[in-house]
This record gives sequence, C-alpha cells and structure tokens, in this order.
Amino acid sequence: MGCWGMGLKQSDEFMDFYDELIIRYNFSFDEIKQNPSNREKIVLKIGNDIIAEQQSERFYIEDPSLMIELYFAVALAEFDCGVKDRQVIKKVIEIIDADEDINRLTELLASPKSVQKRREVLAQFRQKLLSEPVKFKKPKRMIIKKAQFRKGDVFVFKTNKENVYGGAVVLEAKEEYESATNYIAVADFVEKPTVEQILNANASSLLWYFKMKTYKFMEDWVEYEIIGTVEVSQTYPPKGCSAYSFGDWNTLKSCGTFRSNGMMSILLGDRFPKTTNQTAIRNLL
Repeated sequence: MGCWGMGLKQSDEFMDFYDELIIRYNFSFDEIKQNPSNREKIVLKIGNDIIAEQQSERFYIEDPSLMIELYFAVALAEFDCGVKDRQVIKKVIEIIDADEDINRLTELLASPKSVQKRREVLAQFRQKLLSEPVKFKKPKRMIIKKAQFRKGDVFVFKTNKENVYGGAVVLEAKEEYESATNYIAVADFVEKPTVEQILNANASSLLWYFKMKTYKFMEDWVEYEIIGTVEVSQTYPPKGCSAYSFGDWNTLKSCGTFRSNGMMSILLGDRFPKTTNQTAIRNLL
C-alpha cells in the first residue's frame, strides 16, 4: 500500500478509486447539463460500477484490505459530489465501528501515535457521512488531449549521437483528459533509414512519451519527419507492456539501450510479417 500519512487521501489506493469516480463524474458533464435532476442517479451508478468492477478483479480478492480503501473512497467521492449512497455509507460505518481499518494498521506495525491519529480521522469521517452535504463538486467538461503521433506512424529523427539517426514506430497512442502519450519503439541507424529498414531493425528503445502542459512538446526538442505509416494490430496498455517506463521528448534523442527488444515488425502484432512490403505502407507526406 502506498501510504504517506493517516489522512484518507494520503493513500495511493484511496486516491486511485476517488479520482476514478470524479473523472467519470466529469465525463458525465453533458448528460448532467441536459438533465440536472439525474445528477444523483448518475453519481450513484458510477459508484456502484466502480465497486462492482474492483470486486471482480483478482488483486481485490487477494488483498481484502483494498476493500476498505475502495468503500472509503467511493463514499467520500460521492459525498463530495453531493450524493449519499446509504448502502455504501452503511458499509463504511461497519468497517469503522468494527475497527477493521485500525486492525489493518496494527498488523502493519503502525505506531500508537499513528493509530490514534487514524482513529481521529475515521471518527471525523464517520460524522461527516452522517451529515448532509452543504456544497458539492460540479462536473467539469473534460477535454481530451491529442497525442503527438497517431498509432502506426513511422518517423525518422537526428539523435544526440554523431552521425546516428533514429528510426521509430509508434506502437500506441493514448489520448486522455489530462495527458496524451505515445508508446514508441526506436532503432539506431548510421544513415537516414527507409520505412522498410526501420521495420526490419531490432528495437533498441521502448518508452512511453508524454504530451502534457508540464512537458515540452516534441517540436521543442526533436526535429522529425514522418515517412510513412503501418498497421499495428497489437495493443499496448501502459501497465501491461514490456517496458513500463516513461520519458520526455529529449529522452528520444538519446535512444538506444544497448539491448534488443525484438524486431520492429514483430512488435506490430501477429498479423504483420517479419518483413513488410512497401505496398503495405501508406505515405503520409
């Protein structure tokens, strides 16, 4: 458990569940705007969906302590949205009154001072849930950020190394409300490569690259040229890919990890052969 204090929101798991409900609430902006009277019903459904989804996950079953964080987070997020789910609140009060959360801390060898602090936090939380919300969060319109590249883009660029070019294939493009990312495979070349040369090379680097307000866009770091596009049938979720690591665009110019991550064409998916005929490539220029 990622926990850095005794506060409810000082837990990674709690914040994951809490943020998920708020995000879905915000994505309901248009629906709520069209029919404000459905706001409570929408929030309750979101909370129930999140609980059902998490209870079906294997990690949830293997780690019952996540149940505590789940119910605490859903109860508070719903309350902050001005909604009270009687069943969820009942479950939370049962957890608090039975000292389930306190027992968990004791098993983790928390100090007496920390345990006492947590008791105070839970007492305040219990009292809050039994009261009525005075103010509540209003849903915010979510803006999806566009990724730097489209999935399947093939591009070349000049690296930091003298007389070395980078040839890259964009394996994934994730566009979300707060950030956009690309999963990019890169190979090194001594001269500017063609699409086919890139696809037949071994990937030397596999990284997710951010596009956020806090990160400079690629044009600020790297001069690149899109030379084609290919079909990528493989799906690469951030936490399920072979290289769960991230970098900014400046990292791209320092490509090359001195190890092979597999032939580029294989990384595209089972439907793509090891060598790719140029007729399968649609030039984007």
